[in-house]
Amino acid sequence: MAKVKHQRRISRFVRRVALGVDNLSHYQIAWLPSDIAAGLSVAAVALPVGIAYADLAGVPAVIGMYAAIFPLFAYALFGSSRQLMVGPDAATCMMMAAALGPLAAGDPERYLALVIVMTLTVGLVYLLNEVSCWQSRTESMPQPDCSKKHGWIRNGN
Repeated sequence: MAKVKHQRRISRFVRRVALGVDNLSHYQIAWLPSDIAAGLSVAAVALPVGIAYADLAGVPAVIGMYAAIFPLFAYALFGSSRQLMVGPDAATCMMMAAALGPLAAGDPERYLALVIVMTLTVGLVYLLNEVSCWQSRTESMPQPDCSKKHGWIRNGN
């Protein structure tokens, strides 16, 4: 009995956190050809853009490739919108380069380390915000920056 209760609790938690898992449980195989075509077209645009933004931010091109592809997988699992495309953008790359360039003092290795630390810090802030939103829901104390939608990564609605 306790095992079933524990499994239900885990299932509710996964469905609450990883909205994409719930979407996959309702996926129809007839959608697959269209989804493959859409994925290839997004990759054809996102990869060169990611590489260009990596150059703009002053990091190796391979990081731009990762930044263009991995957020799509993360959003597929944790996101709340099927139509939203996520990834790097020019403004973020320029702000990061402007903020971290002077701190690196011309040292490319230090610059790359600073980029990694900043990226992880921003991710941690997003996760902490999400946890605080969960707590506010359970304590019936709404916070103004919490969306009504569930999921780790928000689409701004």
